[in-house]
Amino acid sequence: MAILIDTSVIADLERARQPLDPIRAAFAPGAALCQQCRRSRTPAGVELADSASQRTRRATFVEAVLLQIAVLPFGVQEARVHARTAADLRRVGIAVGAHDLQIAATALAHDLPMVTANPTEFGQIPGLRVISTRTGGS
Repeated sequence: MAILIDTSVIADLERARQPLDPIRAAFAPGAALCQQCRRSRTPAGVELADSASQRTRRATFVEAVLLQIAVLPFGVQEARVHARTAADLRRVGIAVGAHDLQIAATALAHDLPMVTANPTEFGQIPGLRVISTRTGGS
């Protein structure tokens, strides 16, 4: 089954210092990451490390994981879904973070379920299939 992976999942795996082989198996085949996550959000987590050694460990881990995951574009189709979803949420007074909304729009545009450690935020988005990595999540 193809899935879209939220950066929260990668961050949790890194924090738990998981070995890469089981991660490779879990992400294959059909796992994807949205382009915005690869280009900005995931590297930002590396830069927020508390020390140079932690930054190096995170960077090594993240790059190894990202080599295993296809990257989906954020193009015209995704932008249209983003605009429609943002407008729908705004009409009913639901606030979702800008980055999370881009990730969700990518999942919706490609009709993919989303694996996340943040089911509360993503669970507010109509039509988005959320698979939680946290106990008690959606």
